Formats: sequence, C-alpha cells, structure tokens
Amino acid sequence: MSSKYPRGSLQSGLAPHELPRSISKIYNISGLDVSLRESVISRKANLITYIAGNAIVEYDIKTKVRKYVFGLDGKGIGCFAMHPGGELIAIGEQGNKPNIYVCEYPSFDIRCICRDGTERGYSSLDFSSDGESLASVGQVSSGDIDYDKRKKS
Repeated sequence: MSSKYPRGSLQSGLAPHELPRSISKIYNISGLDVSLRESVISRKANLITYIAGNAIVEYDIKTKVRKYVFGLDGKGIGCFAMHPGGELIAIGEQGNKPNIYVCEYPSFDIRCICRDGTERGYSSLDFSSDGESLASVGQVSSGDIDYDKRKKS
C-alpha cells in the first residue's frame, strides 16, 4: 500500500541555523525521556521502540542497529501508541497545533493525519483493544489537566 501522505512533502522547512538534510547524516541520538508515560515499547523479543526528542527510535538489541523516524511538526514527539495487531503506530507530536500521524508499521508510511485535536501537544495515545479507535489526551497550555471544572450544586 502506498502512503497517502509522502513524508517528504510534510517536512517543515529548515531553520536558519540548520544544515540541509541532503548533506547531513545522523550518527546517533542518545537520550530517553522516562518521564513520558509509555515512552518505551517492546513489541518483539529483540526490538525496543522509544522516544528521543523529535524522533522515534527503534533499537534492535541483538544487532545494535537503530532506525530513526523523525517527527514532522518540528517541536518534538509527545507520545506514541502501537496498534494491538502491530500493523499501525500512532505518533502524537508537540508544538503549536500539533498533529497525530497514524503510520503503517514497520514502514512508517503515513496513512492518516489527525488535525486540530489539541493546542500544545499530545501527552498520551492509546488504541482500543479491537484497534478500531484511537484515543488521545492533549496538553493544555496552562499545564493543567483539562476537565470539567463546573461546580455541582
């Protein structure tokens, strides 16, 4: 199945201090934000998937090979979730009006873009047990959890 949204067409432009992507190569991304809920997932005995800044990193423990998939909104990845069947991965970005990208797995071809779901970023994603629905929790700009603050009489 071909991607509905070619990844290259969705990448943001370069900031004034950035090198062109065509002449740069990532050697390694170190780091792991353990404060993020479900920031590490092990789907297979030898494969770990985790968030490191603006990238999803897949690390093969046996071969020591890493695969990097970079966020597209440019402000970091807030969370991700694997589909129960293993054929999809949802990536929740951070920043101003971020998106959720639902990608085919393991190719990371973008199948769907969920827009306008939050203002500042996504803190949690989860597929339903049957894989038919995706729930998201957005970050609120004040840092508070968004809930109904109406007083009961």
